[in-house]
Amino acid sequence: ENLIATGRILMGVLQPKLHSQHPELLTLPSDKDFIFYATIAFVWTACVRLHFDVDKTERTPLERIVQEQLSQWHPRAINEYENIHKFISQELLEEPDRKKRGDLLFDLAGRWVVLRITNEKSISERGIEIAKAFSGIFLRETSGYWK
Repeated sequence: ENLIATGRILMGVLQPKLHSQHPELLTLPSDKDFIFYATIAFVWTACVRLHFDVDKTERTPLERIVQEQLSQWHPRAINEYENIHKFISQELLEEPDRKKRGDLLFDLAGRWVVLRITNEKSISERGIEIAKAFSGIFLRETSGYWK
């Protein structure tokens, strides 16, 4: 039940650092949604970890609790949670080598955040750099979250 709050706090701490490294983020119309989209991606990546860290019988009940918390937190949260899932699922299907798909999860979550805050369909080289920063945070901070 603390997953969303944890994500929001973490993204709030991360935001000034990313703004200082990438001041162009401050000029984006959707920068005000930075914490919202980054939190959704954090929550989604943490829920992916359920499949590695939690017994099979507990996964669905835990994800339902998370989804309930998301819907209570923000009216658009569930739609965006489903949006990131669809985005990553579609992108993963384009990777023919199944062995590489697992490594792409966190990178794609970072890309999704950048795409949402930039309101673009693709990201520039600078956007890829920002996406990698998100990816690293999602990877590190969700590792062992459920243990």
